Amino acid sequence: MGIKTADIPAVEVSVAWVQGGSERYLRHQAKNEDGTSNWGWGRHDGRGFGVSNITDRHNNFAGTMAYMADNAEDAATRSGAWTMAFEGSCAPGKVAAHRLKSRTAPANMAGDMASPLSIFLAVTARGKGTIEVDDALTGPWRGTGAGGDVYLRVKQHDGMAEGLIVVPSMAKSLWNAVAGMRPGSSPDNSTWAADLGTRGASPADPLLKSHRYAPLWSTLSNRDSFIAETSKRALPAWAQRLHVKALHLTSSSELWRIQDQLREEVRSSSRRALYSFRDAAGPEEDERSSVWRDPGSYSRATRIVPVLNSTARPSANMVLVQAVVPACNAALHAAWLPVKRSSRDKGEDGEQAGQAWGAEPAHAAIAAALAKESAAALPTAQAASRALLGPSFWRRVASRARGVDERVRQVFGTAPDDDVAQALRSNRNNSSNGEGEVKEDDAESEQAGPRRRRATRGRRLRSSADGSKAAMVRYAVGNLAGSVTLYTGRQYVRGEDGEAKRSDPMRLLTGCPSRSLFPRGFFWDEGFHQLLLARYDPRRSADVLSSWFRTADETGWIAREQILGPEAESRVPHQFRVQRRDVANPPTPLLAIQEMLQRLGKGSEVARWEAFRGREARRWQAEFEFVQAVAFASGDAETIGAAEATLKAALVAIANEDGAAAEAAEAELVVGADGEAAAVGAAKPVGESALDGLSAEAQQWVVAHYEPITRYYRWLRESQRGPNGRGFQWKGDKPGDGGHTFASGLDDYPRGSWHTASDRHVDLTAWVAWAAGLMRRMAGAIGRLESAPKTVAAAAAKDALEFAHDEAAALAAVDDHWNEEEGVFCDIALPQSQRREVEKGRIDPADDSLPLGHVCHEGYVSVFPLLLGLVRSDSPRLPRLLAPLLDGKRMLSPSGLRSLSKSSPLFMTGENYWRGKVWANINFLAVKALDELAAQGGPSADDCAAVARRIRHGMSLAVHREWERTSTLWENYDAEAGGRGAGTHPFTGWTALVAAMMPEQRSEGRTE
Repeated sequence: MGIKTADIPAVEVSVAWVQGGSERYLRHQAKNEDGTSNWGWGRHDGRGFGVSNITDRHNNFAGTMAYMADNAEDAATRSGAWTMAFEGSCAPGKVAAHRLKSRTAPANMAGDMASPLSIFLAVTARGKGTIEVDDALTGPWRGTGAGGDVYLRVKQHDGMAEGLIVVPSMAKSLWNAVAGMRPGSSPDNSTWAADLGTRGASPADPLLKSHRYAPLWSTLSNRDSFIAETSKRALPAWAQRLHVKALHLTSSSELWRIQDQLREEVRSSSRRALYSFRDAAGPEEDERSSVWRDPGSYSRATRIVPVLNSTARPSANMVLVQAVVPACNAALHAAWLPVKRSSRDKGEDGEQAGQAWGAEPAHAAIAAALAKESAAALPTAQAASRALLGPSFWRRVASRARGVDERVRQVFGTAPDDDVAQALRSNRNNSSNGEGEVKEDDAESEQAGPRRRRATRGRRLRSSADGSKAAMVRYAVGNLAGSVTLYTGRQYVRGEDGEAKRSDPMRLLTGCPSRSLFPRGFFWDEGFHQLLLARYDPRRSADVLSSWFRTADETGWIAREQILGPEAESRVPHQFRVQRRDVANPPTPLLAIQEMLQRLGKGSEVARWEAFRGREARRWQAEFEFVQAVAFASGDAETIGAAEATLKAALVAIANEDGAAAEAAEAELVVGADGEAAAVGAAKPVGESALDGLSAEAQQWVVAHYEPITRYYRWLRESQRGPNGRGFQWKGDKPGDGGHTFASGLDDYPRGSWHTASDRHVDLTAWVAWAAGLMRRMAGAIGRLESAPKTVAAAAAKDALEFAHDEAAALAAVDDHWNEEEGVFCDIALPQSQRREVEKGRIDPADDSLPLGHVCHEGYVSVFPLLLGLVRSDSPRLPRLLAPLLDGKRMLSPSGLRSLSKSSPLFMTGENYWRGKVWANINFLAVKALDELAAQGGPSADDCAAVARRIRHGMSLAVHREWERTSTLWENYDAEAGGRGAGTHPFTGWTALVAAMMPEQRSEGRTE
């Protein structure tokens, strides 16, 4: 749970939490083994707004994070500022069973609203930057100081200011709200534990059984850890302040290990609490209790509250801020206010860019005040930061949420929700479906006191009962869009001398299929990611694809996995970290380029999205002008009143624009205005005329990237050529016992009985044939562009002839793989009957001239030319290729197409990864190809339409059913187990393509 950016930020910020004193239950990374659920972005706009949920059963906590950044399109005025809020409540009835049954855990601790929860904000500086706690603004915060809001100054290594992290102190109001609640208002009407000063303590607790001492924290002289005084519903005043610890890690590459650092802090703090109690209890207690021999066991009782020992290290590069809050009324807010652009943002003339902070006048005002670095700036900083994180924040969250919902509805044809504001006032809770929470304040709730205000903010936005699939689509799209992250680092590459060496520093903007297990970029995954993202945000998709092709070396090679940085390396087994320059991956980013070019700069729905973003920029501007006015009003009621009137008028005007835009969009969707069907619905196949009709923006992009794309294609063609130049072979597998063909992306899909240098793979041959066709069309279109430089146009026109020859040769090679008897395409490899000849040494697998034959394994590979659109609608082969897709005893299942036919003797054997499971990415290719064949007509058109319909229905049903059951998407699905999720989760990489396969979209013409 945190903020990852698409550029290089000065700081990275993340959130962690724990209830009790056991480091075992500290949550920071979304890992499968943590037992968390609902994790993910229920809404994300792909740029600077997201709402994320998580349910943590072990800590009995359900949290929501809302994040909003200044994401102005113009980089010169974009400040990079952001605000975030992490709030939550207890999850009644969902605490882990083993936690409740713990011998040392009082049963009445579970589900109680006053149980202390520790929320940590971890701030780390990038590079050689430093973080300082501003003593003048923060006030006394070390030791027993009362403290208040926390202000962290972030500086570059040369001392230049980068910005300020503001963390307002909220614990006191949160505890006061809980203390004022009447009995019965808690989900579990019980006090949170037995009174430490009472003999009637739980007999299951050896520590409390004989304790005769009154409030324990009076014995803790250092006040950096304590055991809660359970007869009260509030913490002592010193514990309610924000606790800060500034650290300096000698190796900046270890800064990402925040969870390890926090676990050590929790562990040591809990032990200090227990040892302080032991000293107060006396030596006889030490002898009788087994707790001291295993302090960790008592930590699981939840009564220990670990508190950071507030200290500061010079030149700190990591700062931890802790708030101890009631679990059922938890909140931690923060804001990042850039003060000055860093040197990397200088303009071409070397001058500092954006000095005026054009889009953010409030930031300039705050920066000017804080530049004084004195207590005189405190009132201004407090007023501005609290206004920044106050009701206006939640109004903007609700507004942006409406924009995201409308955008998803426009692109993916999902059912519209009820009015967001009305849904926000609903009392219904949506903690089981993974939707991001959106919260809203109004004037009435602001005057109703903290209890009602917190309750209002804590309600979750929920779609209507028949909008469950729409919620899943938002979740899928939001997680994929929110996964786009900039990775930096140097990866291992095997050189020509066979040694693994570090590459030059690299940067890659990429989606991430699963942050919990695969925090890195995958070439063939990314193509599928961008097939979806190109529909949602074509410009962001263009940025990602540009970033990938910029990683190509001088030969055109692009690493199939981009393992950049220590965090990514930590999740990759050592044997897989080294990349090889002869190993390819399916060229799926070329598929995404085809999709992106058709949508970039075109279509009324894109225009409406950009118009909405413009209105949001003006709303942001109005809110911050109000913040600025309040900050410098010095309490003058007349000035503040005038600012409120100005803000209200601006918001009303923008709201009127929203209403007019919504009415126009609704009318267009109903009437179906001429010329908009292609833009709102499916993109046309990329042919000569389609490329010629690209927007000016798309033409500019394709011309600028033509050279690296061409370089990559030529590398693929030459490096993967088969024996004697005929066909193509996935390189990288050593000659030997057949097992995995990792380069293909289909890992354990069965191939020949033994890998040999003579193998030819039908899926790769089909990929090259398809890619050659795309390159031919692209080169031909560029050659005809009047806007292209003459040298580029002339070279492209010449390249078109080369690519046409490649296409013809590759299609002929595809024909070599057709097996008339089986009625499918097959690899050319070593059959099982010759395996023993290899084992006896009679056949050399390194020989590239072996007389091999067809090895047929019915499944994804055997129909790959069909999946890529290389089979014509009038081909006599088409009915035979459709046969296994129509047969429930072969490839077709109630959940989609099986990766390996059920009739295969290898079905569901071995690792069982690509040997029968249902995968969304290949099912998407199948639906796309079959829809196109059905549209072309021909004798098999009805069968194509029927198969596409069954795949679409089965795949979307399985994914939606598992999403409702588990609140997440899965890597693949097991049709033999009723479509249950399998493999990695959460996995919103290519599984998110289900958003483009929903049956509802087909009726509106939105699926390709």
